[in-house]
Amino acid sequence: MLQEITLLLASVASKALRIPRTAPKASRSFAHGGADESDFWKNVSLGGLVLVGVVGAWEYKVHMDHHNDPHMDPAKNTFPYIHIRNKQYPWSCGDCNLFDSECWKECKGN
Repeated sequence: MLQEITLLLASVASKALRIPRTAPKASRSFAHGGADESDFWKNVSLGGLVLVGVVGAWEYKVHMDHHNDPHMDPAKNTFPYIHIRNKQYPWSCGDCNLFDSECWKECKGN
């Protein structure tokens, strides 16, 4: 009697919880599945590479346009706040920056 009740409860529980005893063969086989999913992600990756290339080319163009602006040329840039000297530099040409070779040539030539 106890065994019959246990068997009955086990069968009712397995049907109520819908617990499969074995996994279906289709879910365990990876030989045929995933090819279309793989193609999808390959296309997504290639599309992302194209997008990165286009955005990179656009940003390069914007960057190069900015560098060709006339206000970026140091020879034409005569803004007074750029050449402020409150104190002379401690080397022989006190008005020249350390790595400003053109200023050093002018200073030594005069």
